Amino acid sequence: MYNLLTDQIIRFETAYGLERGSLPDVYAALMRDDVESFPAMRAHQEPAWHMFLAQLGAIAAHRGGLTAPPEDAETWRTLIGNLTRKEFPNDEPWRLIVVDWSKPAFLQSPVPGDVALKNEARTPDALDMLITSRNHDVKQEISTLAELDDWIFALVSLQTMEGYGGPKNYGIARMNGGSSSRVMMGLTAMTKRRGQKVLRPGQRLKRDALQLKTRRDELLNETPIPYPKYGGTALIWTLPWHDNDQISLSDLDICFIEICRRVRLQRNGCMLMARTGNSCVERIKAKHLKGCVGDPWSPLHRIENKSLTIGDEGTFDYTRVVNLLLSGDWSIPLLAQLGQSESNYTTSWVLHFAAIARGNSKTGGFRSRALPLKGRIARGLLAQRPQLHELANKQIQEIKKIDTALRNALALATAGGDREKVDENSRLKTRPYRERFDTVADRLFFPALWARFEAQQTGTLKDAEQARRDFLLPLIDAARDLLEEGIADVPCASIRRPRAAARAQRTFEGRVRSDKHGFPALFANDQSQFSGNSDAA
Repeated sequence: MYNLLTDQIIRFETAYGLERGSLPDVYAALMRDDVESFPAMRAHQEPAWHMFLAQLGAIAAHRGGLTAPPEDAETWRTLIGNLTRKEFPNDEPWRLIVVDWSKPAFLQSPVPGDVALKNEARTPDALDMLITSRNHDVKQEISTLAELDDWIFALVSLQTMEGYGGPKNYGIARMNGGSSSRVMMGLTAMTKRRGQKVLRPGQRLKRDALQLKTRRDELLNETPIPYPKYGGTALIWTLPWHDNDQISLSDLDICFIEICRRVRLQRNGCMLMARTGNSCVERIKAKHLKGCVGDPWSPLHRIENKSLTIGDEGTFDYTRVVNLLLSGDWSIPLLAQLGQSESNYTTSWVLHFAAIARGNSKTGGFRSRALPLKGRIARGLLAQRPQLHELANKQIQEIKKIDTALRNALALATAGGDREKVDENSRLKTRPYRERFDTVADRLFFPALWARFEAQQTGTLKDAEQARRDFLLPLIDAARDLLEEGIADVPCASIRRPRAAARAQRTFEGRVRSDKHGFPALFANDQSQFSGNSDAA
């Protein structure tokens, strides 16, 4: 019932409108770069769907003896079907509903007779990552008119991305503990469409599936886990799931597609519903590895031997990205590095980051970032990492100087211009403006970093100084604008406001121009009234 290999149950948008297709049809459309989007997909489900397709595509191509993923639907249908058809000739692992629970269904393991599935999820959003759904301002169980692909995307999201959900609800092996998250960090080539550079889901999948296939030995050699070179279990849901039964990583294919929860879909009148159950232990025995299981998208800490965690307040801001990409403390995952066949590409690239920000039984929602990289930067990133890191740290310190000037000036304005009344409470009131300043800095940070690095490498000292000015002057102007807004907004007696405004402006300008705390070279030819002043709050 509802066979993903043959039935047209997945909706996707093309340039010609909405289409429906089977899973092989979707692969073929993506390989042709025809897919614009999947209308049933939520933002937080997109990384899970991409990684699922890339892993499955690489597994199918490897087992089928192909050098690259195919481009036609029939070949995909044969390759994917052959992964399971010897044991399941009726394609049960690819059907959404299989009445006989002793056999698998799509991302649903067989249910032994002594296992009960006591809970119900009547809509896909109730089955999906529940805490995440709430953080997307989507109340539970509202998808009452859900179609089949809504259930497909919910299953993929739950089974390949979920963390700890309370007693006997364990998360996936590819994360550092149940309160962590599975991070996707990978490169995507920019494609020209109608004269503009754009990101295409098909190009992205084609690249990742090909790299997983061709760099399989490299991935195997980079992980200390003794994955078998051939013949490991790739599709975890095809195995029965008994209580206290755990799977060893050494029995799995390195690109294995996992499941973490007991789920079975069934009919509920003319609709679908899910029955779910708990488990006594994690499905895969990997808790001690802290997510270091060979995930080709996951950054790993070199010293602490753990995969990246994005806390519930975490983001991919410029400080985190600098740490991941340039500090050397983190290993850059395989799919975030150019392969040998890509090293001569002149195209521009985008480095993608995505994860669910997760804490202890809560999440901060979906976090993502797309970082454009010129071809030369992408090719030389690893070799030039120390120099880039030094320059990035310099930019971070420059941002801190301007931020401190803004904080001190706004705190003084909050105190009515009276320096004796500036305290911690005054500084706390500056936080909203400083957060907005940091957003501006985040937007400017990496374009400026690449420009300054290129100027240092290929230009003159004058070029390097101009690139520095092009970064700092807009930041200082943005801080000035926020200071003016803050001065107007902060509560202050009208009789003291002129003094507060004057002293706050003088404090800011004096600090950013001072020798010790600022950037005197930027204002060397400035004859304004603020030159040479450095008041502090």
